[in-house]
Amino acid sequence: MKKFIRQVNEGESDITPNKKSRQENINEYPKKKPVLSYAEKELEIKYFLKYFPEKDHKELAKQFAQELEDYGQIFFR
Repeated sequence: MKKFIRQVNEGESDITPNKKSRQENINEYPKKKPVLSYAEKELEIKYFLKYFPEKDHKELAKQFAQELEDYGQIFFR
């Protein structure tokens, strides 16, 4: 993962990391209260997408939107 993060920071990555499954028995990401408007959620997703190749945006946008819905924030996991 460190290699991937370094590649993203340097603009070299053309791959996305595998999505890690969440362990339901561990409360690793406490849910936040939904405080963002639709426009703010859209902006949050766009902010995170800029770190990934455009070809992956459609898939990642769905994942990020689900994380915002489920947890109130986006995680790089």
